[in-house]
This record gives sequence, C-alpha cells and structure tokens, in this order.
Amino acid sequence: MGKTISFVATEKLAEWLEEESERRMTTISSTAQQLLAEKYREEQQGEDTAARDVPEPEDEDVGEEDPEPDALDRHPDKWYHPDSKQHDYAVHLSEGDRKYYKTRDGAAKRLRREYE
Repeated sequence: MGKTISFVATEKLAEWLEEESERRMTTISSTAQQLLAEKYREEQQGEDTAARDVPEPEDEDVGEEDPEPDALDRHPDKWYHPDSKQHDYAVHLSEGDRKYYKTRDGAAKRLRREYE
C-alpha cells in the first residue's frame, strides 16, 4: 500500500511543474509522481527492475538513417528526455508503459509503430 506524500514547492519549481504537466498532459500531482517514479527506477536499474521498464533493444539496422526522423516532432506529447545517463529518449506506449532509447532514430521508429 502506498503513502500520501505532500510538499511545498518554491514558486520557480511550481511553475516548472506546471509547464511540465502541460507538456505531459497530466495534472501537477501526476507529473510530480511520474518524475519521482522515473528517478527511483533509474536508481534501481542494475537491481531487479520491472520487465516493462527494461529498455527495448535498438533495431538492428544500425547505420541506416531513419527515413522520417520528425516522428518526435509529430508526437511531442508521446515522448520525453528522461533524467538518465543511459538513455536519451523515453516513449509513452499506448498500454500506459514506456520504453527507453539511446538514439533519436530508435525513439522515432517506436513512435511510428505505436501511433502511425
């Protein structure tokens, strides 16, 4: 069972959370929860992590440029840059999960498979 946690944010942090919430299309409370959960999962990587958060292997056609790298531009609400040293992109999946990618092309390909 979870616990309810609340905090007082500085005005600057509150403004940033509001902007991030608009970008993610969620409430400020949900955004704060997501950010904390992402940070927690990052710290737990290397330990036993949930199968849905295991990064998906990159496509094997390394060296080929993605024919449409602008999928990220077409779906700005479906991906974000995680606070991670291993991955530069995270894609929200239609089932509510997410997958992590090291390259823009990998994330763009997943966005096209999921949403186009």
